[in-house]
Amino acid sequence: LSGERALRTYKRNNPLQVRGRNLKFHKEDGSYYIKFVKGITFKCLLGMKRQNNTELAKTLDKVLDDTYKVCDSSVEYRDKKLILNLTLQIDTTARQEQRKIEGRIVGVDLGLKVPAFCALNDSDYIRQRTGDIEDFLKVRTQLQARYKRLQRALKSAKGGKGREKKLKALERFREHEKNFAKTYNHYLSKNIVHFAVLYGAEQINLELLQMAETQNKSVLRNWSYYQLQQMIEYKAAKEGIEVKYIDPYHTSQTCSKCGHYEAGQRETQAVFTCKSCGFTENADFNAARNIAKSTAYITDKRQSEYYKQREKESESDQVTV
Repeated sequence: LSGERALRTYKRNNPLQVRGRNLKFHKEDGSYYIKFVKGITFKCLLGMKRQNNTELAKTLDKVLDDTYKVCDSSVEYRDKKLILNLTLQIDTTARQEQRKIEGRIVGVDLGLKVPAFCALNDSDYIRQRTGDIEDFLKVRTQLQARYKRLQRALKSAKGGKGREKKLKALERFREHEKNFAKTYNHYLSKNIVHFAVLYGAEQINLELLQMAETQNKSVLRNWSYYQLQQMIEYKAAKEGIEVKYIDPYHTSQTCSKCGHYEAGQRETQAVFTCKSCGFTENADFNAARNIAKSTAYITDKRQSEYYKQREKESESDQVTV
């Protein structure tokens, strides 16, 4: 009435915020129930097709034994269904104690077509591709086109407030592009670490891509590799997973089955065919497996074979002159 605050408005499709302490879970005859306020009780239907989902059931069991704490959540009415968006507080120390498989390592290939491809050192079948370069380039191209249009507009604004406003807009686009790259790195790092946790890996192997020659083969030629590296490291550390770096020398041209190296074995960006044993596989998966199986650990670009080869060529050129 005093005009200091506006009344909160609701729509039929707006989620309704619910306090965690008002959601009381219990299990009866294999089914899960939520006792809500004023004696209202809901039965939980797990899964999209109203079939019991094993993973969701395990999660609710951990809620019942107080391993997970229920936080403030929301309820929404959508497609004639009442949906609970459950928020849980999960102790990271408890997650670190999840069973890990001894000696299992995840290899991550950062490529052009698929930004991140994950594989295991001890499996021929388990794999994960994360992201699509087309989606990334579409957004990035739009940002760069708008940035260039603003730059052209600045040429016609010699001074005054008009130029000042356009300069501020130009700076905002720089910030938008920076934030987009950071968000995409968060997306990649989250999925990489989730893959490692899901399959009980003890370690993640990444290529040490400090040299321009090695970054050119991946999506990282568009922004900082160091930022993605830091994100993977701190997210993996929360899960008790170690991150190590390997020499990227010939990882994409070596057969992950027999170990044979020969130039031209990666026939296209998508297909790898070994000229020794005839093994044919997705090129990104082959590279990711090589990275997972590699023991050529390095901590500096000067330890890489790429760097050593370049130094030899440089010395040879000097002698020739």
